[in-house]
Amino acid sequence: MPHTTEQLRGGARDFCSVLDQVPAAFMWEFYFSSRIAAGSVGPNALEALRNATIESSLLSIRLLNDFFAPRRYPTDIRAEDYPSYASAGQFLSSDEARALNKHLAHLTTERADQLSKRWSIYDVTRRCHDAAVTFIRFLASPHGRQYRPDMDLDSRIQTCERIETDMRRFLNQPKKTSIR
Repeated sequence: MPHTTEQLRGGARDFCSVLDQVPAAFMWEFYFSSRIAAGSVGPNALEALRNATIESSLLSIRLLNDFFAPRRYPTDIRAEDYPSYASAGQFLSSDEARALNKHLAHLTTERADQLSKRWSIYDVTRRCHDAAVTFIRFLASPHGRQYRPDMDLDSRIQTCERIETDMRRFLNQPKKTSIR
C-alpha cells in the first residue's frame, strides 16, 4: 500500500532533521574541540563527547543511506516512494554499510578486537551530503512541492556545501583524516 502524501511530507521532514546531524563529528573536530580547554572538563568527558558526535554522525549516515536503498519493510519511507524523484541509490558500498550496521547495532568480538575502529567520516559525510542535496533539491522543485516540509531547504543545501568546503580546508591541515 502506498504511503500518503502527508506521510511522505513527514518523511521529508525527518530526512532533513537527520541530515542536520550528519556533520556532528566533523563539527566537533573542526569547530568545538579545539575551543574547549581540556583542563575545564576532564579528558574522559572530552572523549565521551567526541565518541557521541561520531556515533550520532554514523547513525545518521546509516539512516540516510537506508533511505536511498530498496524498501525492506512496508512502513519504511524510501526515496523510491517519491514520484518524479530519481534516486542514484545508496552512497555506501555494501561492505561499508555492513560494517556500519554491525558497529552501531551490535557488541561483537570484531568491535572488541578493534580497540579503535577508524571511520573515513569525512568521505562518508561528503558522499551522504552529495546524495542528500539531490533529494532536497527535488523537494525544492515544482515536482517535490507537495512533499516539501515546512523547513528552510535552501539553508540545508548551503550547509552541505559549506561543510564540504570546511572539510576540505580541515583535511589540508596536518591532522588525521579518519576518526574512530
